[in-house]
Amino acid sequence: MTREEMDACLERAKEKRQIIVRLTERRDELKNGLLAKGISYDGASVRTSPSDRMIETMAEISEIEEQIAAEENSEDVRTVAAGIDEVSNGNYRTLLTAYYLFGVNLYKLSQLTGHDYGKIKQWYRRGIDQMYEAYYKNK
Repeated sequence: MTREEMDACLERAKEKRQIIVRLTERRDELKNGLLAKGISYDGASVRTSPSDRMIETMAEISEIEEQIAAEENSEDVRTVAAGIDEVSNGNYRTLLTAYYLFGVNLYKLSQLTGHDYGKIKQWYRRGIDQMYEAYYKNK
């Protein structure tokens, strides 16, 4: 696999992570609103509605969870995870895992770790280089 092909695979995995984040947010939104969907407050009393949408909401949550599982199990995400596992430096491996598999951007990683952004970018580039040499180059 060429470096350009690896970069394309990493980009697709990152896009899938963004999709997963959006789907997870929607699923959580539905779950949080599930109990309140059939309940209304008219200022004087709380009423429940027999026409709540609990069944439809549960079906939508189930569908979203299937989509999340499919995205997480995609070939690109599995390939990137396998590539990250081959990175020998623990700091680089952790950074790449957070970035590609959990969707944490480099700026946020610099804040979380207490390292300046330049150092995080340097680790990222070195981690990508190690990943390419250890995993992708011979594919």
